[in-house]
Amino acid sequence: VARLTFANSAYVAALKTCEPSITETDIIGATTSEIAHRLGVETAATAFYHEKLAEVVRTGASVHLTGHATIDATPNNTVLSPAHGDDGRVTHVLWKAHDVADRLRAEAALRESEARLSLVFNSSSDTLLLFSVDAEDEYRLVMAHRAVRDVLSQHRPERAGREIAGMMMDEFVTDVLGLPSDRIAKNNELFRRVIASKVPFTYENKDWDGSDLVSEVTLVPVFDSTGRCTHILRSSRDTTARRAAEDSLRLHEFMMMHAPLGVLMLDGARRIIFANDAACELLGRS
Repeated sequence: VARLTFANSAYVAALKTCEPSITETDIIGATTSEIAHRLGVETAATAFYHEKLAEVVRTGASVHLTGHATIDATPNNTVLSPAHGDDGRVTHVLWKAHDVADRLRAEAALRESEARLSLVFNSSSDTLLLFSVDAEDEYRLVMAHRAVRDVLSQHRPERAGREIAGMMMDEFVTDVLGLPSDRIAKNNELFRRVIASKVPFTYENKDWDGSDLVSEVTLVPVFDSTGRCTHILRSSRDTTARRAAEDSLRLHEFMMMHAPLGVLMLDGARRIIFANDAACELLGRS
């Protein structure tokens, strides 16, 4: 038989959510069975808690109950701790419940936020890398877009399955990407620049040493409430095809303008919309 000898105001307040008329006087000195009956607690639940109380008395060790609901349906973590008498026998059991509802709500909100971030992060067609700023010139990769795996599979298949989250940028550049070590100093310089300017910075980059693959890279600094840069988001968009098209267009324009023959272009209404130098000379028009 377990009898209640002390209850704080928080416990009494929790009981009142089930039985508004109950008071501290009603429960001090009452057995746990009597209190459970007054509150309408199911027999199975009462038996469960009696079993845990008996376990504490029998073993002399604390029992931890995590992630369960109390009588007022509030999720909590509960610890049942033994109090020993002079002879070492367990004379009392301290029941301490910690309300974790706010924490669980915060964790759920965080999971939802992370899921939305992951959806946006992984839906982008750009290659995205998120680095944490551990110290000056010390950057740790904390998140990589799934497109990074596709790129590695294409250019560095032997590294495609390697775990890269948590890796320092130095190791990622040389070990995973297989780029020369001078790329580290270049990246550090660019990261320092974007941190100092506090605004995004875009530049053109050759993705793989000695290759003709070109990308447009944007570095975005992320600051906390104190103004300290905590992360840098690096986005990379393959512009190889666009560059090739632009080069082809420039070459075509050059050839059209400097061709030895006169070239005229007309629209559907037969209006001249283009004439190269040779055509203008032949027609005596500019």
